[in-house]
Amino acid sequence: MEKIVVKLSEIRKKGRWDFPLFSSASRKIDEVLQKIKYPVLSLKEIVKKTERGFSGILTSTSDGIPVLSLSCITHEGVVITNANKFISLEQHQNLYKSAVKKNDVLVTLFARPNMNISAVYEFDTPANITSHLAKLELNEKVYPHYLSIFLNSPFGKDLIQQKAIGSIQPSITTSQLLDLPIPLPPLEEQKRLVKSVLDKQSKALELQQKAAILMEEASELIETFFNTK
Repeated sequence: MEKIVVKLSEIRKKGRWDFPLFSSASRKIDEVLQKIKYPVLSLKEIVKKTERGFSGILTSTSDGIPVLSLSCITHEGVVITNANKFISLEQHQNLYKSAVKKNDVLVTLFARPNMNISAVYEFDTPANITSHLAKLELNEKVYPHYLSIFLNSPFGKDLIQQKAIGSIQPSITTSQLLDLPIPLPPLEEQKRLVKSVLDKQSKALELQQKAAILMEEASELIETFFNTK
């Protein structure tokens, strides 16, 4: 078994007691980053503006401006219909810092190993976000969908997990999020990668739908066979 020696002063400095920065998994992440052929920048170097969602008490209405939460970040992207809270236009305008706009990258501040943690807001529809989410406005060198795909990748999730604090529901701060290392290919290469990934995901979804139909037909065939006199 690998022996790991950790200085108490370093643990106190990090403010956590699981010291993942000293684990073999952490060193493997560093090794991967060193092998990447593209420049690796911290997220704060490619972000124009970052805001965390609103954390106070909202006066919810039956309809109005949707307030996006963790459940709105899915494998299909941002699903506005998953929002279960709505606010008035006046509240939306007062909470302008938590308002999102088209092409903002939304990121959950909770580690979710089996779920997507990021999605691009692709709508003109006004919306706000809760404090469980952060919104990123990127500079012109970054394609929003590229960053989202990277953060949703196993490697991207490992980077977030490395910084997450808490045992029941590990989370990160916006400062920790902005410290994440991001490999940055040229913009056109980012777009090509995104297109290839989305094409593969679309084909995978199509196959899943066909498989579901075939399974349903198989079940109906069995039921019909045994119900036939």
